[in-house]
Amino acid sequence: MGDKNETIGRIAQSFLNKLISVHIKLRNDRFYNGMLSYVGAEYLELIDRKIGYVIIFFSEISVIEPYMNKEVDNGENRRT
Repeated sequence: MGDKNETIGRIAQSFLNKLISVHIKLRNDRFYNGMLSYVGAEYLELIDRKIGYVIIFFSEISVIEPYMNKEVDNGENRRT
């Protein structure tokens, strides 16, 4: 399990260095979207878009990826 935590840590550090917003899904299906503020040896600190400051341990994370803002298309912007 240590290797996976190291990989998550490297990915998170890369996103932090490049100032890329992230989507993080936890093993319990909870998810967060926001900007990383710190990446440590075993955890990261995230400023979530809705709830603010969160500490997440690498062992809780199942997915960490760039956040993609998926706007809902309800047909209002279509050309006729």
